Amino acid sequence: MRARLRISILLLVTTIVVSLSALHVRGVIGGALEQAGVRGRIVGEAVQDTLIDAREGGLLVGSPLVRRVLRRSITQDQTISNILVVDKSGQVVGSAVPWKSQPLTTWGDWQGKDVFRRSMDLMQGHSDIALDFPPVSDLPFRVQVLFSPQRLRAAVFPQLADLLLLSILSLGVSVALAVVVSRLVSSSLEQLGQKIDRIASGESLGTGKPEQGRLPELADLESKLWWLGRQFSGARTDNSRLRSNVETMLRQLDEAILVFGPDNRLHVAGEPAERLLARPRNSLLGQPASDIFPPWTEVGAILQKAFASKERTWEEPVTFERTNLPPVRLLITVEPIEYGDGAGNGFMVALRDADTRQRLRADLNNARRLSAISGITSGVAHEIKNPLNAMILHLQIAQDKASSGENCSPELAIVGTELWRLDRVVKALLDFHRPLEPKLAECDLRTLVHDVTGLLRPQADANGVRIIVDSTVPRAVVTGDADLLKQGLLNIAVNGLEAMSGTPGGFLRFAIGRTPEEFTISVEDSGPGIPPEIRDRIFNLYFTTKKSSGIGLALTYRIVLLHSGSLTVDSEVGKGACFRLGLPVSVPAYSSTDIPASV
Repeated sequence: MRARLRISILLLVTTIVVSLSALHVRGVIGGALEQAGVRGRIVGEAVQDTLIDAREGGLLVGSPLVRRVLRRSITQDQTISNILVVDKSGQVVGSAVPWKSQPLTTWGDWQGKDVFRRSMDLMQGHSDIALDFPPVSDLPFRVQVLFSPQRLRAAVFPQLADLLLLSILSLGVSVALAVVVSRLVSSSLEQLGQKIDRIASGESLGTGKPEQGRLPELADLESKLWWLGRQFSGARTDNSRLRSNVETMLRQLDEAILVFGPDNRLHVAGEPAERLLARPRNSLLGQPASDIFPPWTEVGAILQKAFASKERTWEEPVTFERTNLPPVRLLITVEPIEYGDGAGNGFMVALRDADTRQRLRADLNNARRLSAISGITSGVAHEIKNPLNAMILHLQIAQDKASSGENCSPELAIVGTELWRLDRVVKALLDFHRPLEPKLAECDLRTLVHDVTGLLRPQADANGVRIIVDSTVPRAVVTGDADLLKQGLLNIAVNGLEAMSGTPGGFLRFAIGRTPEEFTISVEDSGPGIPPEIRDRIFNLYFTTKKSSGIGLALTYRIVLLHSGSLTVDSEVGKGACFRLGLPVSVPAYSSTDIPASV
């Protein structure tokens, strides 16, 4: 680098010195010629005046007086070689020195050339240059002042020699300065380069104070470089920490996360990808997506389509073939990633084990059913305990009255009433526990809602309630038992209508929607709402706030669980209630042989 810097400085300085010298040479030569022309005109005009005076005095051009004047005139300027007197025919009739005919270059033609050619003629030419003076005062002849190139060179050479010496000295000084400056600058640049290398390797630059004797500009650059090094070091640390956190997060996820950049090459992969794809991560990183998932495979075709359309793909079921391992069923999700720097879009690919997810869903449903069994058991115990306590109490009273001979008919009547109540509870429990065998088939939720609203419309019209149906999905088909789902939906809707009885002008809205994992049916009413203190008990068996069996919502909850779904309620007192029934997309329902009959 130092050699290149020196050569560059030398070339620059040499170019400047040569250019300035050329300009000075041009000025010297041009000035010398201009002065020669001025002196030649003065001499020529003086000779013309002498010839006019001589003719008026009767002297001839060849007279000794005229010759003396001509010889004396050429001695006034060293560059003038001769003065000629030429008649109208072009014959020389007089001269300052003896004249032999030879080619001449006119001053006008010579001045018409550019400076370079005039300089070359001056340095190499041998023909005299003639400065013509046209005849005046009816003189029959004219005057020519001749300039010798050799004499002009002799007049210019001393100045050119001084200029050449000055140029050589300037070039020498410039070369010395170039060497010193290049050494100083290259040394500083080398140190800056070393510090940049240290920054790139993550090393610290120390205190950041520039060294003594450093050029102010370089010292300022070094100070800024130190601050840049600190920021780069902090960004490097943050990036390392972020990468570690991302790797830890990806390692703890159950799903395989793959991030492809705008070049469709794999940039990031979590450890689960190794287990799922049965390939080391190091062999995957940097590989094109088409090499990891060939386009003729199911996964490759989905990725190719997603990359081309730049659209999201959500949990598409595929079968992934693995070398020397059994195939695995996956759910693939593709999310576009906007890099924001004009580089284009990348993609995040999430691969989930469909079988594992199904098992987790089954475990969750089992937990829900166990929770439901606990709630049912609690409700049954409460409903049986109350009549039993009443029967025991009144039997003891009746026993005491019988011992004393008193009439115990009232107590026995109460015991009979409680027995009838207990019988009703047991019958309701038996009805609730009756095995349900879902008849699985494709069920269109829009048709289901249409049928339910058709059954409810007479009662709704009688109560002055409007029925509204909204649907945001073009198709809502699940696997389930249409009759059971209709029964569960009717239980919810009838409760809503009964809650709005006596208050005309209400509404009952059915809304069908979809999330990535399930279809939803929302049933919203404008009734009085459900108080918060009883909201958690409305799905319990026997719980009711009116004269009914208290098994409607509990049965609906059981039907939803049989279909691996979810049932939630949102309510605000005075503003109505909204029940949300969720059914998974294409997930088969359970039968009574798969789950306890008590659910």
